Amino acid sequence: MESTTQIQADEKNQQMVDFGESEAGIQEFMSAENTQIPCVIKHRFSDFIVNEIDEFGNVVWFTPETDLQKWRKGAPTNADGEVTVSAEEQKQMEIEQEQQELVFPDEKLEKLKILIPESDYIRFIDYLQRIREGSYERTEIFVFENSIEDKAKRSAVHQFFKNEATVFETDTDMSQKDVRLIRVFLKNAFSANKRRKMNIIDRKPQGSVEEWPQYLKVVVQKTNVDTMQAVHYIAKKLKKFGKSFQVAGNKDKRGITTQRITILRGNPEQVIRFQRSKDWDKKIKIGGFERVLKPIRLGQLSGNRFSVALRFIPDNLTDEQIAKRFLNYFGMQRFGTYNVRTHRIGIENLRQDWQKVCELILSQHPDGDEDSKFRKQKILKMVFEEKNIDSALNYLDRRDVIYLQQLFHQRLEKSILCALKKSPNVVGDLVVEPEKSKAIDEADNGDDALIDQVEVDEDEDNRLELPHFDKLDKEENKKNKDQKPKLHGAALLETLLIDVTEENIHKYKITDVVMPLIGHMTRFPENKELIQIMYDLMSKDNITLNDFERSAQLDGSSSNGSYRKIVAHASDLEYDVVKFQNTNEDLLTPNPNAEKDPAPELQADQLTHRALRIKMSLKQSSYATMMIREVTKVSSAFSVQNALSRDKNQA
Repeated sequence: MESTTQIQADEKNQQMVDFGESEAGIQEFMSAENTQIPCVIKHRFSDFIVNEIDEFGNVVWFTPETDLQKWRKGAPTNADGEVTVSAEEQKQMEIEQEQQELVFPDEKLEKLKILIPESDYIRFIDYLQRIREGSYERTEIFVFENSIEDKAKRSAVHQFFKNEATVFETDTDMSQKDVRLIRVFLKNAFSANKRRKMNIIDRKPQGSVEEWPQYLKVVVQKTNVDTMQAVHYIAKKLKKFGKSFQVAGNKDKRGITTQRITILRGNPEQVIRFQRSKDWDKKIKIGGFERVLKPIRLGQLSGNRFSVALRFIPDNLTDEQIAKRFLNYFGMQRFGTYNVRTHRIGIENLRQDWQKVCELILSQHPDGDEDSKFRKQKILKMVFEEKNIDSALNYLDRRDVIYLQQLFHQRLEKSILCALKKSPNVVGDLVVEPEKSKAIDEADNGDDALIDQVEVDEDEDNRLELPHFDKLDKEENKKNKDQKPKLHGAALLETLLIDVTEENIHKYKITDVVMPLIGHMTRFPENKELIQIMYDLMSKDNITLNDFERSAQLDGSSSNGSYRKIVAHASDLEYDVVKFQNTNEDLLTPNPNAEKDPAPELQADQLTHRALRIKMSLKQSSYATMMIREVTKVSSAFSVQNALSRDKNQA
């Protein structure tokens, strides 16, 4: 086992060597144009706007939801779905309707009299009368005095109130041992919070699960918050488990991002109320409610729409410098900004050195954060040297990811692998993939001979098309809204793979070329030089294909491999140049569907700067930072951009 001292030494060495683009294998450019456009990327988080594009090619826009009455159960609406009465009017209508339903006809009372003991029947008639007169509060609960042990008889009573006396709701009080007492209460008398406190379980609507929407689909707009942070925050506020939330993909932290999320049995009225509270984080907005039958799946999107502002550009920008195509590297954000980069954890995960994986995760802290570094060193010592988990828990703060808390609650006597399996983010794609990212980024630089043989042509007609979400027939989708898009995995892609030879190379363009994301089921190209490059890269990190195969045996792990185009293309590209004087002034709107970008006011006696505003759509898994890098020829590394931004603020 590697000592904690050695781990800390590794941290120091990692910090001494700046992890830049070359360390991630990002070295080449698509175009021969070498003119650099000095600029600052993400000078402010509002300079980077991302909107998800769904599987049918529709951009996801944020629309706020503030009308409680619209989403309240039973609210009357007109033919257009608009609520026709106020909340006060609706409440009064419900009370009047309730009073009418509290009048039981004789035939219903006779049915009830047969089902329950006579003493309980007499007491219920008195309860019914007092509720109608108002001498009992609407929240008064009627409890049967006689326990009904026969489950069939209890079910018959519940069914009576469910079908014949719908103004009431029933449940069974089982708080006393071997006693089953039925409770009866007005259905609309209690708030959701009161029902929870009284341990009243909401009944499901009639019909099978497949016949009613279990999921609430929402649109979440986040400002300087990453996807998992937002999910964990919303889950905590709504008192739900994280597994009740599903997303199509993760979005950048530094930016304003909009995406869809589905919530299992989500309550729209509850979501609206929580957002109105004073302690709600205003950086997270939830709107665009829709009831759906199925949750969103990971990868259920066709791409993202980006609006980007590049500040402090020179005056001599030309149209020729705005490239549409770029090398499809994995972006620098894939490797993180912590002292321990994600690909290092991925390597140890493939080796199944779980002790090292745990140590690296517990060693992570933001670059330059000395307080966090000191805290993590204490945690390492307590966990791995003193075996004192309880003391280590005291050093966790809100910035620590959820799986660390899960890991700590496992005792060291238990298998570390077991602890990791309870933390899917550790064992799954989020850890393994960055190592693949580094390998493919470096391999992209290796076989220039192969790339040079493929024609680069702006005409993309008749090119080979790999199946993708955005290739669905949108016209057919409009005709049939219930049409479900078909997902295409790596297995289907592999059936379309063609090895490029001298005989067929004239048929394809560089936009057709794919590289393997290495896995134990990957089919490698026949080009021996390229294969050797990939094997050499794996050898540098002391991993083999056998490691991928062994990783595939683990639950929650994915190491089959896939394929990725080496060149990406920006579509629906728009750009303009805007002048500004306040270096921290917003230059983009987060809701371009509803409002125009800001037009900065200029003063005659102040220094004026220029910014390039770019709007574009990229396919799934393509990085806007790599497209910007192609245009500007400026490093996208966090340390470089952070230094440039700091210099401009100090100027």
